[in-house]
Order: sequence, then structure tokens, then C-alpha cells
Amino acid sequence: MLSCSKQAETANSKALNVDSTLTHNGYYKIALVHNKADHITLKVKINGVEGLFILDTGASTTVVEKNQKDKFGVKIEQDSNKAEGVGADVPREQALDSKSNNVEINGHSLSNVDICVMNLDDVNAAYKQLGEKAPDGVIGANILKAGNAIIDYKNNLLYLKK
Repeated sequence: MLSCSKQAETANSKALNVDSTLTHNGYYKIALVHNKADHITLKVKINGVEGLFILDTGASTTVVEKNQKDKFGVKIEQDSNKAEGVGADVPREQALDSKSNNVEINGHSLSNVDICVMNLDDVNAAYKQLGEKAPDGVIGANILKAGNAIIDYKNNLLYLKK
């Protein structure tokens, strides 16, 4: 039976092995931050402009808050899709499509990324109540898939493939 200190040493060794294996195999390591809402947030550049985004593994598409679309130079497509709003009580509303955006997370760049532009008023209101800065949007699975993402929840790290 391992002693407590030996178990901790073994766990730390495994974490270092995972980290070194991933970085050796071409992954970037990105620190994640939990805010007061216990959401994971990270700084992301959309079309060269930095903003604060929530990491949402359940969101299929990356979203920019509709009032922030000009800040990020997000161009709306002529055709638009209907999408479920973000938040439990948000009615079905129009989500606008934007194609061919550039996204950069800690030096990891992706081009030709599709982004959805929609109202995040409910999210912004919740953040205001907590005294948190409202996010500029949500990073969804489309970016996580494109970057072959691996999330290390225990160590608050996101790994993206170069």
C-alpha cells in the first residue's frame, strides 16, 4: 500500500507525464480561469481583437454577443439560421451566421471559422448580478474540435493541437 505522500508523488508524476507527452506531440497549453459563476473563461482573439469568452463544451458553435459583433469585425451572412438561445428561459430567436473569421487562443490560430452572432442578455444579466465582467461570447465545440482539444479539468488547462 502506498503512503499518502507516495500517492501524491505518483499523481503529480502522471500529470507531468501527460503534460510533457501532449506538449511533445505538438499541443499548446492554455491556462483556464474559473469565475464567480464557476464558468471557465479564457481570452480569445476574434479577427485580431481580444475578448473574454466562456468555454462551453456543450455549445456546438462559437458565439459572439450581438452587441459585440462590430468590435470583433464579424460580418453577417445574408442568410440566417434559427437557433436556440443561450440560457434556460431564452425564447427561440434568430441567430446570425458569420463565416471566414480568424480565431486565436494563446497563439493557436484557426482561420475560416464559422461564428454565430446572438443575444446573450440573460448571461450578461447573471454576470452583472455576480459583479463579473460580461463575456464577449462563448467558445464552442467547433473550435475545440478544430484544435483537437483536450481539457484537463483538474489542472485547469486546455490543450490545443498546433
